[in-house]
Amino acid sequence: MHKRLGPLEGEPGRAVYADGAARIELATETITVRPPFGLAHARVYDEVELGPLFEALDEDHLVAALLVRLGGYAVGVLEGERLVASKVGTRFVKGKHKKGGSSSNRFRRRRDEQARALIEAAAETAARVLKPWRDRV
Repeated sequence: MHKRLGPLEGEPGRAVYADGAARIELATETITVRPPFGLAHARVYDEVELGPLFEALDEDHLVAALLVRLGGYAVGVLEGERLVASKVGTRFVKGKHKKGGSSSNRFRRRRDEQARALIEAAAETAARVLKPWRDRV
């Protein structure tokens, strides 16, 4: 973003900071940037002013993530681009039964039980890993 917008700093045009986004209005184009965690700055500049936008983009945020897929899960806390806490786990979940017949319902029930156990294990792990970070993420 710095590489693309940096040369525009101070150019004729307008920079409008409003509603969590920055709109750079040039004679040839308009560029709107909405930082992922919002933009608190609100002001209109009569030339291209990028300082508040770059500050918001460079800010590190603390983010918690929980990823769950059939057979596994991962919990993590990221501070900026650095992983500061994580835990991964697996649980067996039987694949779908290809054939029909009287046993297919038994396989479906077993699979549902295994999937439920996976979700419970992921939730317990998430609660344990994220507890120290609860007030900051």
